[in-house]
Amino acid sequence: MDIKNLGHIGFNVSDWDAAIKFYCEGLGFKRIYTVTFADLYRQMLSDMEAGTAAFDVNEAVLNTFRGMGDTPWHSYLQIVPGQCLELFYNYNDKPLAGDLSGKCCYSHCAIIVDDLEKAWEELEEKGIKADTQIQIGPDFTKQFWLSDPDGNKLELMEYTDKSFQMVKTIWE
Repeated sequence: MDIKNLGHIGFNVSDWDAAIKFYCEGLGFKRIYTVTFADLYRQMLSDMEAGTAAFDVNEAVLNTFRGMGDTPWHSYLQIVPGQCLELFYNYNDKPLAGDLSGKCCYSHCAIIVDDLEKAWEELEEKGIKADTQIQIGPDFTKQFWLSDPDGNKLELMEYTDKSFQMVKTIWE
């Protein structure tokens, strides 16, 4: 197996507009595309009729998707070329992420920037408040933390010349 890169991380979101605003306007991600439930319904129906459905879908699921109409099902937001965040609309009222510390599950997503202080200032100008101050982490990266509207944790980080991720000898 020859792994090339991390493709995307997916989040369920409860407030579509707030999530899009946070990630696109706040962090500067670019929306590549959105699939609505109507799109999903048409594709699943077509696949079922053609006998090419990837998985079994019953009539109740199809009716749910049809009833959701143009509500977003998911969007891909480009972080940088080839790396994305995938957002899924939380139509099942799943519990929000909230504080997941101490649980075996998703912990956080780290986003690397060239200038952490500049990123901090830009986010403050856009009304996005960080959860922590800028600090040096235990791996010697400069970092601060923030949460999206659903409580998903994000770490913004800048490598230093001492960052474990950049110092080869730490792994030898």
